[in-house]
Amino acid sequence: MTSAGVRSEARAQVIEAAFPRRPGALPLRWVLRNAILTGPEGTCDLGAVQNVTLRVSRADGTVYRDLILSHPDGTWQVTCAGPQGEPQPAFERLLSAIVAALPSGVPAQLEQGRLPDWPKHLLGWFALIVAVALGWRAGVIGLTGDRMALVAAPMLILAAIGVTLILSYRPRPRLSMAIPVSQLPIASKTL
Repeated sequence: MTSAGVRSEARAQVIEAAFPRRPGALPLRWVLRNAILTGPEGTCDLGAVQNVTLRVSRADGTVYRDLILSHPDGTWQVTCAGPQGEPQPAFERLLSAIVAALPSGVPAQLEQGRLPDWPKHLLGWFALIVAVALGWRAGVIGLTGDRMALVAAPMLILAAIGVTLILSYRPRPRLSMAIPVSQLPIASKTL
C-alpha cells in the first residue's frame, strides 16, 4: 500500500454519535465521514458551509445545544438536549469533528439565552388582568370600608403574583457574539 493510500484511509475516519433532540426522546444518529455529515434530515457537505451558529439555551433544568450550519442547499441543525450540569460527550465529540472538517475562516456565532416559558408568562398576564378587573368592578358597584378591604387583599395578592410571573418568565433577548469557529467546542462545554 502506498503512503497516499494510508493517508486517505486516515482521513476517512468515521465519527458516529447519537443523542436526543428533546428530553425523553429517542436518540438520533449522526455520522461524519470525509466532511459529509449524515443525519435524520439527509446529508450535508461541510466543505460548502458558509456560516456556523452554536445556540445554547436553558429551560426547566434542560440545556439545549443547537449547531446550525448555513449551507447553499439550506440550513442544517444538529440539536442535543440534556439535563443541566451534565456533560454531553457524544455531542461534544461530534461538534469537535465537525469544526475540524469545516473550511478555515468560516464565520461562527455563539448565542446564549433562556427559553421563555410562555404558559407561565401568559398566566401572569391573566392574573394581572383579573386583579385589575376585580378592582374596577369593586369601584363600579361602590364597595367601601370593610367590604372594599375584603376585595382589596386578594386583588393585591393576585396582582403581585401576576407581576412576578410576567417578569420571571418573560422572553429575553439572546446574547450573541462572533467567535472563531475553533472555539465552538470549548464554548459548548463551558456554557
